[in-house]
Amino acid sequence: MILNMIALTALLVETSSIGADARECLTNETVPLYGAAHSLTLTSPNQLIPLDGCETLIGDIEIHRHFHGSLILNSVTNFTGRILVDSNANNDGLEAIEMLNLLSITDIRLYRAWGLRAIQMPRLVSIAWQLVFTQGPEDSWMDFSALKTVNIIDIAGTWANVSFPALERVGSYFRIFTDPSREIVADRTDSVNIDLPALTKVRDLIIVGHVRSLSTPKLEALGEPEYIAYPKEVNQGGLLVSANYTNLSGVFLPSLRQLHGRFALDGHMSIIDLYGIKYTDATITVNASSPVEIYSALEQAGEIYITGDIPVINFTNLARAEKLEIVSDSEVHCSMSLIHAYRNINYPDEPSFCDAVSLDLAGETVYTHTSSATPSLTPTPSFNPTHITPTPGGGKLSAGLQACIAVVAIVAGGLLIGGFIMKCRKKKHIKREDATNVTTGGLTAGTAAVYNADATGGLSEVLPRHSADEAPPPYSRPPPGK
Repeated sequence: MILNMIALTALLVETSSIGADARECLTNETVPLYGAAHSLTLTSPNQLIPLDGCETLIGDIEIHRHFHGSLILNSVTNFTGRILVDSNANNDGLEAIEMLNLLSITDIRLYRAWGLRAIQMPRLVSIAWQLVFTQGPEDSWMDFSALKTVNIIDIAGTWANVSFPALERVGSYFRIFTDPSREIVADRTDSVNIDLPALTKVRDLIIVGHVRSLSTPKLEALGEPEYIAYPKEVNQGGLLVSANYTNLSGVFLPSLRQLHGRFALDGHMSIIDLYGIKYTDATITVNASSPVEIYSALEQAGEIYITGDIPVINFTNLARAEKLEIVSDSEVHCSMSLIHAYRNINYPDEPSFCDAVSLDLAGETVYTHTSSATPSLTPTPSFNPTHITPTPGGGKLSAGLQACIAVVAIVAGGLLIGGFIMKCRKKKHIKREDATNVTTGGLTAGTAAVYNADATGGLSEVLPRHSADEAPPPYSRPPPGK
């Protein structure tokens, strides 16, 4: 009896020791060569059994292209290494990754994992470097509910929903491809909701494919100024959305305050809202494949190129831009401010995309003759003006010449005043006739600029607005089987 008790005690002590040692584990006990990290080449799920119970995992796990099954390590909370697959070969055997208690990891790179149906890391808060994966099955889903920070996200798949509810910052680029080119999804017709409710900053956001909705209500900064991007040898970034085969409900950026690099929207989208930003040096390009309404509070911009069917284009405050080119499939009812801005930026060209009523009501433009170049949004060195040597005589004019100039000025002033009075009378008469033919009253979402008759018989401009400030519907949906 005593001997049995001693044996049992020794077994418990040994088991406890093993359990304590197992809390921090190496992926491969073999001493790494040439200073390389410990690495486990995973060919079978059975190789994960010795790691069961580990909380901290040191080293890499490289999933072999012939691996079949799931990677399940639910005890691991801290992974100092990486999860990798061969980037040069298709991996159809990896079915799922389940790490329900993982809090942090260095890197996840699952290139061409066409069989990956589910990836579950619901408590993961931070990824030191990259989150890269491909999901091929049409019923695939992911769970990164707690992820807040990562340097790079590059994902492709056939999801119905892409949601990162806690993600706040992406240091470099964030790319989502919703229609990866492979036979398995060649006939895909459904579209995807993309929900990024907490995202505030990303250098480069790229979204391509079957996109139904895009929610970024807190996004404040896109792109980087050139003086920051150039030393890092990266592009300035910005935003690129290419929505094909579906009508994207809209691109709403109500919180955007900083925009650098590019702002490129291509394909099917119904509304573009830039009411949050006033100044940008970005190149703005819109190539619409279906009717799109554009609303903006921009005052100064870089280059602007807009092409397509544009029933509403509302640049209410735009005063300066490096370029402004608009080609619409049909004539647009333009606001007065847009007409005057276009004329000043493109002098002496007229805004041919505007209808005749808009041009007539806008009247004459007072040309400022200022440089159209957008002032830098960053401090620039100041330079002393070129010194000019005065001409002999102090630059004075003779008395006779001064008298002639005075007479000419008086005559010219009289002619201008008389012409102005005649023009105002004629214009007022035209406006009263047009007032009966222009829509009056309240505005609804998606209407062009209209003019209301005021108390004096003239017309006042009423600019359109829409319901872009309303919060979008929740897009998250539970994964299959939950």
